[in-house]
Amino acid sequence: MRPPVLRTRSAAAVAGLATLALLSGCSFGAADDTTGGSGGSAQSASGEGSDARVDEIDAEDVLISETFPLVSNPDDTTTIGVQSLTVEGKTMVLRLIVTPDFASMSNSDEIRLYDAFDDTYDPVLIDRENLKEYSVINEAGTAFAAPYTRETPNGTPTLAWFAFAAPEDDIATIDLLVHPDWPELLDIPITR
Repeated sequence: MRPPVLRTRSAAAVAGLATLALLSGCSFGAADDTTGGSGGSAQSASGEGSDARVDEIDAEDVLISETFPLVSNPDDTTTIGVQSLTVEGKTMVLRLIVTPDFASMSNSDEIRLYDAFDDTYDPVLIDRENLKEYSVINEAGTAFAAPYTRETPNGTPTLAWFAFAAPEDDIATIDLLVHPDWPELLDIPITR
């Protein structure tokens, strides 16, 4: 029997996340630091250079990776790679590299994140030491996460992110449950 857990949500965390959303964003594509293209130095409104750039998706740049068969169709699989789990102010942001590999579909078919997560788009972080569970921040029905409707071609990695309240306790790692029917990913390091 699992010990009871505490679901943690905070209005302050929501406010912190709103600030985070205004200050950052996610884009996909190759960065080219030398040509001044999408990955080169950006020019601000005043004409001054900045360090703004487009973040490349690197499916190899992960802390841990696991391939899970879908319960709905075991011939279809999704590889989940944990890219980072970072405390940013009052929030904790989980970044995943998600690669659907659906035998039931052609390589040119687009697959939604919701389908890649086997119709359960609600990862949970579990602090067993302190008997706490952290769910994706949700305010008025809006989850602070990458849109579940985001699509990627079959076999092509894409980035998914989820925001949680920052841990209440001083912990260095936490467990990740991506889907209730998939094994947990244990001891994910938290970067502060």
